[in-house]
Amino acid sequence: MESLGNRLKEARESKDISIEQVARETNISRQYIEALENEDYEKFPGEAYLLGFLRNYADYLGLNANEQIHLYKNAQIQEQPVPMEALIPKQKKIWPIILGAVCAVAVLGFGGYVLFFTDSTAPSNWQNTKAAPIELVSKPEVAKDVTGDGTEFAYEDNFEKRLSKGDYVLFDDKSTLVVKDVGTTIQMAYNNKELDLMLGQSVLLSDSDLSVLIKDIDTSPGKQTVLLSIQNGSDSPVVGVDESSVTEASQVVETGSTQARSRKGRVVNLYSSPSIQSFSVEIVFRDFCNLRYLVDGKDRTERYFQKGERLRLDAYRYIMIWASNGGAMMAKTKGIDVPFGHNGEVVTKQLQWSDETSEGNYNLELVPVY
Repeated sequence: MESLGNRLKEARESKDISIEQVARETNISRQYIEALENEDYEKFPGEAYLLGFLRNYADYLGLNANEQIHLYKNAQIQEQPVPMEALIPKQKKIWPIILGAVCAVAVLGFGGYVLFFTDSTAPSNWQNTKAAPIELVSKPEVAKDVTGDGTEFAYEDNFEKRLSKGDYVLFDDKSTLVVKDVGTTIQMAYNNKELDLMLGQSVLLSDSDLSVLIKDIDTSPGKQTVLLSIQNGSDSPVVGVDESSVTEASQVVETGSTQARSRKGRVVNLYSSPSIQSFSVEIVFRDFCNLRYLVDGKDRTERYFQKGERLRLDAYRYIMIWASNGGAMMAKTKGIDVPFGHNGEVVTKQLQWSDETSEGNYNLELVPVY
């Protein structure tokens, strides 16, 4: 079967198009075009971006995009190794049957012995003999298991590790935080209390000063991991507390930091307001773009947008944007341009209200997320 990379390369070369021309006309970076043709998928920041670029590139070459995506997914399934246990036929074990038969014979023999000698040595007035009362002893309650069946991670200051389903964090007071499932939302249990968090959301663990932040989710085949950050102190809502008692500032997602100079971006102040109020963002797509967005911690959505499509997002506290092509979006809020990024640039940014300034105002900011 023809490989996906060869199909893309042959289609490009048959049209006598260079990689530089593809990058210029599709706004896909050269490194990602080469990665698709070489089937070097590890260069992509995530499968969502890979599929978005693949669909864009296939459309540009005049290929059926759905067929190319299907070809990619089939190749991924075939590359997953079959466990050795599945290839070795299981042999039926005979010794449990023999052991069971021996035990059955022994029990029958012992029962006959007891019946014979009890009958011959029993006292004549056995009918009037009262049996001693049987004391019922209740079994002690067994505490529910609050640990997972995966790897144990001991909590330490500034905890930040990538966990899989079943892994758990053990705290100094023997409390546990278990990862139950990894998907669009992360399902966890803290001392048997259920937690459902999405990417970018944080929560304060009850009866502690620790907050948990979902910094990254990887749902690519064979991985399915979550990057957890556990820190001391937070303004995040406490598990089980009524949302009406949570301060407005707690709704903003932490954006993190980076030491890599190539990733550092500046905070852009868009406009000021004497109070925090609802805001809207109007986006017009001037090119293909795979987009994920999260509004006020809910309604996380992922979609592939084509040239000419429009999107309006309404929020109160924040909007988080993940885009495969920052330059494909022409965005405005209150008529002010929102500079998400350049052509072919993969971006993650957040529109949010700042803390109150010394002048008593609030700034709507565009903040890079790391």
